[in-house]
Amino acid sequence: MNLFDRGLEKESLNEDIRFLELADLNENFDEMELLIEKLRFSKNTEAKQYSEVYSIHRKLAKGELTVNEASKMIGRMDISVPELKVFSELMLLPEYLNLSEYKVMNGIANKIDLDTIENENFFKASYRCRLLIMSANAYLGLGDLKKAQFYAGLTIEHATDNRFLAYGYLIHGNTLLFSDYREAKKSFLKGLEHSEKGKSHYKELRRSLSFLENYYGEKNEYLDYNSLEVGEQQGVAYSFINEEKIAEALQILDRIENEKQNNNLLGFHFFYKGLATKSKDYFFKSVKHFKLSDDNYCVKLPLDELEKLGENKALLELITL
Repeated sequence: MNLFDRGLEKESLNEDIRFLELADLNENFDEMELLIEKLRFSKNTEAKQYSEVYSIHRKLAKGELTVNEASKMIGRMDISVPELKVFSELMLLPEYLNLSEYKVMNGIANKIDLDTIENENFFKASYRCRLLIMSANAYLGLGDLKKAQFYAGLTIEHATDNRFLAYGYLIHGNTLLFSDYREAKKSFLKGLEHSEKGKSHYKELRRSLSFLENYYGEKNEYLDYNSLEVGEQQGVAYSFINEEKIAEALQILDRIENEKQNNNLLGFHFFYKGLATKSKDYFFKSVKHFKLSDDNYCVKLPLDELEKLGENKALLELITL
């Protein structure tokens, strides 16, 4: 049925609002933007609020707004819908995740009260899954693996959509990256079973599988040699380092060094440069950028290499405090 064939009676209006959340979850962004525009012209006040909040969310995800700009716009709104009050805070978390600001994420996530939505409905269930995923990611970045696994497990338990299952298994696998190759891979592969090729969760699962294979020196069938994304190119460079193709690895790393990267990506960048050159300076730069991004989990990568190169373990532990 064409989007504009449906009337704006209450039942149809509720259906449009529900489809808005589903379109966002399933990355059907063309449909999402049409629904935002449709609801904007509604005579219903509630519909207009959904249009406005999801419009800010969409612009934030596209990079047309910064997280601070989005927060100010939300702050100027008089939101009366309980679901939207929750979502207006919840929608900021993926942006802080992209910035690897795990402490900020954790602080916001812990303040979100789902029970302000009194009745158990589609939106409360969906927002619960969104919140569980973000909490799991925050605790992973902060290095609290037990809590990260706990929230990943809750995500899987409460999943209302394949996307949530995929992310639950992704985060669970990431908690095992440095400790259990087989179980981490098993979790990532389960996640792939619930993912759709081309979607963001599919790409992230393959990227984690690629890192896993590189980290343990296993045959890597998850590399994307054609991608222009920094994270994918770093994975190829890591594979070349493992194959002792140092010149090829450094060529990639030098090429992407001046591309836009957050502190977390720079932490990986200098870690790979350190592996390629055996330079302590690069490993210390890696530690610096991982710490700037609040990543207490992946900072172990350069720290382990510095210890192998003879740095005092007690001193290294002091650096990470």
